[in-house]
Amino acid sequence: MTKYNCNKNQFSDIHKRLDHIVLQLEVHQHSNPGQLFLTEEEFCQVLNITKSTARALRDSSLISYSIVGNNYQYCISDIISFLHVNQTSAKL
Repeated sequence: MTKYNCNKNQFSDIHKRLDHIVLQLEVHQHSNPGQLFLTEEEFCQVLNITKSTARALRDSSLISYSIVGNNYQYCISDIISFLHVNQTSAKL
C-alpha cells in the first residue's frame, strides 16, 4: 500500500468533502428511508426467518434483492412491498 502524504490544506479539503458526503447521506436517509438496504442477517432478524427461508424467498423470486460481492442486500421498500403482497386480510 502506497503512503499518501498531504499538507494541512489538502487534508482539510478532503475532510470537508467527506463531511459534505456524510451530510448528503444523512439527508437522503431521512428523506427517503425506503431506499435503505438491510443485510441478509438484518433481513432475517426483521422477519424472524432463517437464512434458508431467505434463500427460498430469493430462489422463488418472491423478494427482490441485490448482491454486493458475496452479500445479499434487501431494500426496505422491497421488503414492505413483499409484506403487502403477502398480507392476509382479517376475517371479522
